Amino acid sequence: MPGENAGIGGAVNGNRLRIAMSVALAATMAGIAGFALQGQAQDNGPRVLPPAGIDFKTMSRDYNGDSAALARRQPGMRNAAKDVAITPIPILLPGNGSPVTLDGMVYYSFEGGYDINLPQNVPGLKVMLSGNDTYVAAEGAIPPVKGDRVKLDNGQVEPVIIQQSEDGWLASFTRYGVSYTAEMTCETQAAQSYCANDSYIRSVTASLTTVVVGERLQAQLGAAQQQPPVAGPPPGKLTTVPPKAITHVPFKKAVPAEQVIKP
Repeated sequence: MPGENAGIGGAVNGNRLRIAMSVALAATMAGIAGFALQGQAQDNGPRVLPPAGIDFKTMSRDYNGDSAALARRQPGMRNAAKDVAITPIPILLPGNGSPVTLDGMVYYSFEGGYDINLPQNVPGLKVMLSGNDTYVAAEGAIPPVKGDRVKLDNGQVEPVIIQQSEDGWLASFTRYGVSYTAEMTCETQAAQSYCANDSYIRSVTASLTTVVVGERLQAQLGAAQQQPPVAGPPPGKLTTVPPKAITHVPFKKAVPAEQVIKP
């Protein structure tokens, strides 16, 4: 078990944050899609749902082997090579041009995901990244949250939840069927300007375009990359595809954002 500097404030606080953000994320993504939210009484806390499953086909289009290899040469990743190897989900790291430095990285893998602690060069400024394959049923009281979108550095637009915390900001989103969270804290006066608004956490989130997979997932990723591309219409012919109808999904089941959000 790592010390309090590993992961998002240690395993206990990290798990609490992931549960809370999973509830908020599921609630907001359903709201964006136009689903009706009906709270139900729940006395025993959040109910954990089975993993949604990794979308390897989409991930294979984003995966860049050279970028992944470069990222794995970072000292923090090398020091945690065994943890990286068994991580059961894709790992998202800042790409080129990110405002985040990877120096001082502490990486920790757990059943279902990972936590990364990234102290920054500004004293008191910390960035924490996490991924988790677990969702929770959004039953009972749902905190008010607002859906947002961030344009990634690779040009894609991603639905997110951005929330201000007591000492920083949180951004939560889903990708490849996995729930991810980026958190920043400003613990000194020197770091306060970074937490004055959500600009920095947006930049952090936008830069999370490097995808790293451990050996546990390599075979599945390789199989997805070997699948032939879907053939398009013949040259000169246009096809019209009617929009897919969105049906109501009982809110006892969380729906990953990429399944319900339409561009």
